[in-house]
Amino acid sequence: MIAPVHLLVFTHLRKIENHILSFTWSAESLDKNIIENMWKVVKSHVQKEMSAINSRQNHIKSVLTT
Repeated sequence: MIAPVHLLVFTHLRKIENHILSFTWSAESLDKNIIENMWKVVKSHVQKEMSAINSRQNHIKSVLTT
C-alpha cells in the first residue's frame, strides 16, 4: 500500500503533466456550500413564524413559503 503523502505528490505531478487545473474548495465554507445557506434561511424564517405554527400543516406551509 502506498502512503497517502506519496499519492498526493504523484497526483499533483500527473495533474501538472496533463495541464489539469484545480482549485481549493472547503466543504465547510458556508459561502461556497449553497445548501447550508438555504437551510439557514429556512431555519430563520421558521423561527420567526414559530408562534403561528400550531400544527404540522402550518409548519409545512411555513417552510414552503420561505
